[in-house]
Parts: sequence; C-alpha cells; structure tokens
Amino acid sequence: MTRLSDTELRQALTAADPASAVSLEHTEATRVIHRARPVGRRRRRRPAWLIALVAVFTIAVPATAVAGGIGARTGIFGSPVPGDDSDTTGFDYDDSEWLDLGASDLKQVVASMYPDWLPLAPGITPDAMIDRATAQMTQSGAMGQETVVKRTYEFIAYQDWVNAWITAHATGDAATLEQAAQVLLDAPTWPTIVATDDGGFILMMRACGERIAEGDAEAAQALAQISLASGWDGVDRSGLLEEIYYDAAGEEG
Repeated sequence: MTRLSDTELRQALTAADPASAVSLEHTEATRVIHRARPVGRRRRRRPAWLIALVAVFTIAVPATAVAGGIGARTGIFGSPVPGDDSDTTGFDYDDSEWLDLGASDLKQVVASMYPDWLPLAPGITPDAMIDRATAQMTQSGAMGQETVVKRTYEFIAYQDWVNAWITAHATGDAATLEQAAQVLLDAPTWPTIVATDDGGFILMMRACGERIAEGDAEAAQALAQISLASGWDGVDRSGLLEEIYYDAAGEEG
C-alpha cells in the first residue's frame, strides 16, 4: 500500500480532472447558470447553486492514488488515501466506501444499491435506472464514493419527474400532472439529496416545486434548466431562477 504525501495527493487530484465526467450538455448548462448573478446595487451572497450545481457527475480521483483492489469495492472509506485523515485536498469525504469506477463488476455493485423506495416516473423501470446510473458512474481509471451512486439514482429519478410534469402539462394529462407535482414536492426530502446538499439546491427544489404544483410551466422549465433535465426547452431562464431563489430565501434588494 502506498501512502502519498499531502503534496503528491494534491497533484494527483488535480491531474484527475473531476470535470472530465461532465458532458458538453452539463458544461454548457453550468456556464448558463453561472451567468445568473445579482446585478446593480444588490449586494447578495452568491448562492451555492450559482457556484456549482448539484449534478450527477462524480468527484473522482485517479485509481493510482489509492491502494488497488479486486472488483469495484475497494474497502477504502473516508479519504481516498488509506490512513490519511488530514483532508488536505479541499474535498469533503463522507464515510462511504470508494468504488473503482472502471471495474468489471461495477454494474453489480451499483445494482446492489438500487433504492426500492424511489418513485419512478411513468415508463421508467428499475432495470433502466440501474443501467443509466451505471453508465453515469463508469469512468476508467477513476474512483468515486458509494454516496455518489445513491445520489445519482435520486437525481436521475428527479430529472425524470421534471420531464414527466413538462410532458403531462403539454399533453393535458391531468393524472400524471398531479402525480409528478406531488413527487417534485416530496423530492427535497430524499435522503442522499439532503445529505449532499448545503441547502441552496434543495431550496430551489422546494421553491420551484411549489410553483409547479400551482401549474407554473415557466418554473418547470427553469427547474429543468438547473437540474439538467432533458425536458428543458433551451430557453435561458437565469433571471427567473434568480427571482425564485431570492423570493424563497427571503432576501430583498
């Protein structure tokens, strides 16, 4: 087992380029959201969702930075370097296990963490969710924590329900519209979303969910924009997102 120095670990994590897992769509959406910020005389703290979206990509480190194992389960918890509890890298680690995201049995491990309680949008099956979560987690030569797998499941389901509401609104499907609205109101309580959020994105989930429950299609599109849901129509609603955030946060200009 090789233990890296603080300097070596910083260099390894820098070389890992966590953003490499982000697709062009994710990068473009993040750039759009980063443009939404207070203007004029308002001096407000820039909210967390303007700095970094709670997205489904993995904060990964190179597998060479840690002790290797057989299969996806590494037996490594906390810091990705065994025996290192200094947290000098700037990343926040929880106590979940690190997984080898290039291992041949990754799908089996991801499948073992499928949350049976998770509400799925119409037409979505557990097998499809497992395939999609595995595809989003797979990165050759990188590692990510179990918590990210769990968050990935929740976030994919959330995106699906945003899309379901948008589609139901467009087609006049009242039953699905009501069902989707209720799920979007409940989603800010989902365990891993709660555990991995500092409050900014959950605030937006709640605020947009309340507007959507009242039939606000613009709020649904704004939510699709920041949650990177495929139902987003491509129209930049940064101004509306800012308005929703500050209304929900109770801040005044």
